[in-house]
Amino acid sequence: MKNTFINKFDSLIKISISGRGVNRFIDRLYKNKINMYDINKISRNKVILKVNYYDYERITKLKSIYEINSMNTYGIIKIKKLVNKNRFMIISLLFSFFVIMFLSNIIFNINIVHSSKEIRNLISRELESNGIKKYGFKKEYSDLQKIKEKILKNNKDKLEWLEIENIGTTVRVKCEERILNSNEKVYPYQNIVAQKDGIVNNIYAKDGFIKYEIGDYVKKGDVLISGEIYDPNGKFLGLSEALGDVYAEVWYKVHITYPLYYSEIKYTGNKINSYDLVFLNKRFSLKKDKFKDEVITDKVVVSNNIFNIGIFKSKKEEVEKIDSINTYSSALIEAENKAKTTIEERLGEKEKILYQKTLSFLEKDSTIEADIFFSVVEKISKPVEIKEEDYKELEEEKEE
Repeated sequence: MKNTFINKFDSLIKISISGRGVNRFIDRLYKNKINMYDINKISRNKVILKVNYYDYERITKLKSIYEINSMNTYGIIKIKKLVNKNRFMIISLLFSFFVIMFLSNIIFNINIVHSSKEIRNLISRELESNGIKKYGFKKEYSDLQKIKEKILKNNKDKLEWLEIENIGTTVRVKCEERILNSNEKVYPYQNIVAQKDGIVNNIYAKDGFIKYEIGDYVKKGDVLISGEIYDPNGKFLGLSEALGDVYAEVWYKVHITYPLYYSEIKYTGNKINSYDLVFLNKRFSLKKDKFKDEVITDKVVVSNNIFNIGIFKSKKEEVEKIDSINTYSSALIEAENKAKTTIEERLGEKEKILYQKTLSFLEKDSTIEADIFFSVVEKISKPVEIKEEDYKELEEEKEE
C-alpha cells in the first residue's frame, strides 16, 4: 500500500469501501498495483482511502460483493469539476475583466485647461492629429512626452509650456500661452498693464507714471505704468507712450506624473538602407551589417499576402533602448526635477524660481503623482493701447 507524499496537483478520489473482510479487498487492490493513500480504517468492515482518479473505474470492476462510494475529489480533477460547474460565472468574470481592461484604456474625456478658446481649439486639433481623441486608445507615458515636444515645436510662437497626462479615462492638458514681447513702439499712446496676479518684485520704467511700488499686490488688468499724465492737482494734461517692464512674484502648482518603470528609445542617427526578404514573418537581409537595436521602416517592392512573402526596401535606424526601474523616493526626485525643468524652460532673462515645495504625492498605477508649488519671478507686464475714444474723453476732461 502506498501512503506517502501526495502531489497536490494529482487527481485523486476519496472513496469508502464497505463489506465483510474488507482487508481482503485492500490486499486485492494492492496485488493489482493500485496506489492507495491516507487509509483510514473505520471498522472491521469499512475503510476510507484515496486513490488515483484513473484507478477508480478499475476498482469498481474489482469490487465483487463490496460497496464502494465516492466521497470527494482532489487535485486537477476537482479544479476541472469546479470550473465546469461554475463555467458561466467564470466566463462572465473573465469577460467583465477584459471589458474593464479595455474600457480603462479608452479616452472618454479630454480636458484642456486654458481660458482662451483659440488655444483650446489649437491644442485639440494638435492632439487629434497625434492620435489623442475621444474614444481612442490612451497613449503610454513616453508617447505623451514625444507628442508634447512635437506640439511645442510646431507652435513655438503660441505655446510657452505644455503638460499632457492620463488621469483614469481622462486626458488632462495644461498649457501656458506664449506672449511675444516686442521692443518696437506698437501704439502711439499706451499703458503698461499686468497680465496676471502677483507681488511686484522689480520695476524698469522708461517713460510714464509708475502706479505701484515693489511689494505691492497687483491683479490681472491693473495699470502698472500709466501713459496718462496728470498735474499734482489731478488735472489731466495729456497722453504719452508708457514704456517699461514690471516683474512680479507669481505662483504655480504643477501636477506631475512620473513612472516607476521608464522606457525610452533614443535615435543615434546611424542608418542603413537595404533590401530585405520577409518570409513567414522571418526577415533575411541582403546586407550583413546590423544594429543591436533598430527601428525598421519598410517600403514594399513586391509582396504576396497569400504566401506571406515579400521583398522590401528597408530603412534601418539604430536606437538605444533605455529602461529604468525607479524606487518610490527616486521617482519623486525625478518628478520634482521634471516639474522644475518645465517651469525653467519658460523663464526668460531676469526671471527665476524663488521657491519650490512638494505639496502632496502618491503612488498610483505604477506611477508617482505629485503636486508641486513654485514661487517664480517673471515679467507680468504688457503694453495696452489707449484707444482714440478713451483719450477723447480725457481731452474733454482737460478742456473743462
